[in-house]
Amino acid sequence: MKASEINENRDAFYNKVKELVRSEGVAQSIHFIEGYRGKINPRVFLQSGIMAYRFSDVGSEEELKFAESVACDNPGDIYIKLILANTLFSMGGVERAKNLLLSHCEEYEIKSFKSRVVSTLLNMGFYHDAHRVFEGLGIIADNKEHKILESRIKKSLSSGYFDHGSSLGVLYISLDRDVRKQKVITGVYDNVGLSPVRLPAVLGSSLPRVVRGRVDPMGMFDDALGSLGCALSHVRAWESAVSNDFTLITEDDGLPFYDFSDDIYYYLSNNQELDVLFVNERMSSVRDDAFGLGVEGLMPVSKRLKNLPDTQKGWGGDGYVLSRKGAERLLEAFEKDNICGHIDGHLGSYGVCNNIDPESRAQKTAKIFRRRFLSGLVLDARALNFPMIHQMNFGFSSRDSY
Repeated sequence: MKASEINENRDAFYNKVKELVRSEGVAQSIHFIEGYRGKINPRVFLQSGIMAYRFSDVGSEEELKFAESVACDNPGDIYIKLILANTLFSMGGVERAKNLLLSHCEEYEIKSFKSRVVSTLLNMGFYHDAHRVFEGLGIIADNKEHKILESRIKKSLSSGYFDHGSSLGVLYISLDRDVRKQKVITGVYDNVGLSPVRLPAVLGSSLPRVVRGRVDPMGMFDDALGSLGCALSHVRAWESAVSNDFTLITEDDGLPFYDFSDDIYYYLSNNQELDVLFVNERMSSVRDDAFGLGVEGLMPVSKRLKNLPDTQKGWGGDGYVLSRKGAERLLEAFEKDNICGHIDGHLGSYGVCNNIDPESRAQKTAKIFRRRFLSGLVLDARALNFPMIHQMNFGFSSRDSY
């Protein structure tokens, strides 16, 4: 590819890198990428190298050396430094990442850069540092991202770490080899006073064909074994969830959107009857102009699906709370329903009644799932308007290798 083509169509370049990693390995991929050093946008160059290392399971130290070399080549590009900080963060080096970001905040007065710094500090759990940088931004009128950051900070700083005495389990699903993500998730959740327990993910590609035929009789996952492994991993989490009053289930890229250590107990203690509560960003209304940031509380899943943008592809299994009753009902239904599609759509569709008259693409998807369900199960499923969990972009999806 010519350098000009890459700058105009970076996605095609990224896809080429992924193909090379699969077919020839990371060394050949990095050799290919290095041929463009100094010739293409340095941020595209850096992101492509990071992608190659992460997609290939090669150690994070090699990735860090690559990122540092690009930062040295481009000392005046502050966004390269932001990518470097995120690389450190993804390795579990949160203190180094924080110090790097804070040092450059004192050098540059670019508001868009500082906003990104605030967001990254919040993602890492450094709420007071995020607040200090945010105060230096001043007021940015009519800027929704600015208002979201403000809400995340206010909620985080108001949390009190009280002993609620409730039975809340916290599980995160992760493949044995995803050590990088495991370091990040345990470190960040510690900042909100929660200790997640890793639930080993099911490797879809390792399942015997007869087992696949049992749980996927329609053969929908024949060419997507990673998605089947992901779905069965969540079923395994449901089995564990019967041991607690409530269980927060997340995937290893699902990180706290803010310090929700008090809020989660508040919502659960006031909604004891619910089966499922989606707490992830994709099922929230925080990005939805129809509701805005001032709306707190819960929303029935059916109504939430009505307002999801038609361009949104997935609903996300990266953050939801399951009650003991909900887990038991799901496992009973699974005996009849098996896996009817991607697990986030499968789970969310249990919150929709059979006779729904679809008004959105998401509701139409839910109706398709309902037709496949033999159990007829309808859960009390709701979604938070302001999310507790958001999905961190690690540069690759473990689902590709389940």
